[in-house]
Amino acid sequence: MIRPLAAAALLAVSLAGPSIAAPITLTFSVSGFDPSNGNAASADPVTGTIVWEAASATAPIDAFTSIDLAIAGHRYTLSEIGFYGGPASSYTIGGKVDDVTAVVIFRHDFLLAFNPASGTPDRFFYASANVSGIWTARTFDRFSITEGHAVPLPGTLVLIGLALLGTAGRRRTT
Repeated sequence: MIRPLAAAALLAVSLAGPSIAAPITLTFSVSGFDPSNGNAASADPVTGTIVWEAASATAPIDAFTSIDLAIAGHRYTLSEIGFYGGPASSYTIGGKVDDVTAVVIFRHDFLLAFNPASGTPDRFFYASANVSGIWTARTFDRFSITEGHAVPLPGTLVLIGLALLGTAGRRRTT
């Protein structure tokens, strides 16, 4: 029983590949929003921090872990945001009102497009549920992407533990 368990665990670890996630932190401040539908921007500047887990800063997002972003009186939560990883030169983080790659008028919604390879921002849009308009800006006062230290994912640690237990049990029976 122990030998098959050890063999299965070792096989699973070897096939799983590098299941390591690093915390990636995006911090930004954007200002200079153009008027929309004759209305001035209700939030200018917009400042935020979004943290996610990924294999690297240029890899697709595995999971969002925190967000600190309030626009026009609305504070965003993790359940409201999503990610679109189009070409490697263009990633989008935004509200999931309709689609991450679009902003919906008269809804709390936003879109932040950036180039993960170069670490440069492209554009920022937002809408408010209270005022007609979609405000856009390309002037980023601050934009940084910081990659933290990679940490093995829990599933990988479980598989390694099973492999070690199987190996220890195998040594006792021989």
